[in-house]
Amino acid sequence: MEHTRQCRGLANPRHMGKYFKATAAFYGYLPPEAKHSPPYLRRSADRLESGWTQDRTLWLCFGPASWDEAKWREPAQLAACLPPGDDPAGYDWTLATQFPMPTVLVWTGEPGTGDALADAVARALIRDGVRRVLGANTGDGLGDLWSAKEVAHAA
Repeated sequence: MEHTRQCRGLANPRHMGKYFKATAAFYGYLPPEAKHSPPYLRRSADRLESGWTQDRTLWLCFGPASWDEAKWREPAQLAACLPPGDDPAGYDWTLATQFPMPTVLVWTGEPGTGDALADAVARALIRDGVRRVLGANTGDGLGDLWSAKEVAHAA
């Protein structure tokens, strides 16, 4: 039997809930490498698409208090969250390409300790098509900027 079986209705696993994805992967309907969007990103993209007229910047919170920061920002801003301890490369960031402004990274930990993770998050965003990423308070490098051209040149 094949490791991955084809199943009608599973053409776009990005639109399935976590429980259904986990069950489908367990029974072999989805490949184990299927990625999903990080928390709050789908909701923020839907709000932008439905005519959001306020600040159109995506605020991506990451670090130990990322959930609290994203919940605090979410009602008035377009926010997303990288859960603490998760690998940014394991998420599908393609929805972040819909935002017209650069994505802003918000570090929620001790100052000076988020530089390596900020770089990993920025590279994952750029890998999936985001053109510019700004670091608002990602550690000692206040105001860092990553662009698709710079990341491609460094590789």
